[in-house]
Amino acid sequence: MMTYYRIPRSARQVAGGIWCLASALHRRWRARRRSFRSADILVVGSLRAGGSGKTDWVDWIASRHPELAILVHPTGDEDAWLERRHPGKIFRHRDLVDAARDARDAGFRCAVSDGGLQDPALDRNPALLLGERRAPLEQLHPFGPFREMHPARSVDLALQEADWSWRFAIDLPRGSNVLVAASVARSGKVAEDLGRMGYRVVARLPARDHRSFSRRAVRNLEQAHPGVPWVITEKDAAAGRHGIFRSPCHVFHRALVVPDAVASSVDALVPRSA
Repeated sequence: MMTYYRIPRSARQVAGGIWCLASALHRRWRARRRSFRSADILVVGSLRAGGSGKTDWVDWIASRHPELAILVHPTGDEDAWLERRHPGKIFRHRDLVDAARDARDAGFRCAVSDGGLQDPALDRNPALLLGERRAPLEQLHPFGPFREMHPARSVDLALQEADWSWRFAIDLPRGSNVLVAASVARSGKVAEDLGRMGYRVVARLPARDHRSFSRRAVRNLEQAHPGVPWVITEKDAAAGRHGIFRSPCHVFHRALVVPDAVASSVDALVPRSA
């Protein structure tokens, strides 16, 4: 049984203020260190530290525009999932500017990037913002889901979750009992989605975003719920994290459903190769 400790609001506010200051100083240093003036990258960003659907939107945009390279940070799961979906088009680097240069050397004229909104080196490129424009100070990363109180740059298009929907699929009969393992930012949402689909989530394996599952926690849950199958996300499957499960394991698939009007607005931001 895990014990959770509640961090006082005052401590979260102080941590959020420190994070804001550190973020501002980092942006100043980053902007002076180098500037990437090209306008051939569509930046997909969010104020959340994760869980806003950036990777899914990058996948959706790249599927509609196969001429684009995909610039990502080396997370080990999201980049692996995108590589499966778009082989030969993924360029990984901790510095997205270097990833863009690698893509250009490989012959790509345009690209879409995942998570570059906080990088001032990409500020001159068109930007798509997903999710909220503001957040309370106490909810800032790392003690909350947000990175900054407001975007540190202008954006060309801002979308809320109401502007799109999801289509889910899993090869299990509805009403089944399941164990959920999700190493994503908002793992609780995976369990909520399964519950709305009619599945009974009997337990959820806690894990940090981009991290491997605890073998001990897996064994404890399998012993407490023998024979109950696991459900994991596509990103966790791409990272190979399902290898530690002894009970049957099923992958939870999701896909964006974007209305035509929203799709046209996004398409208008995609850089065109000359």
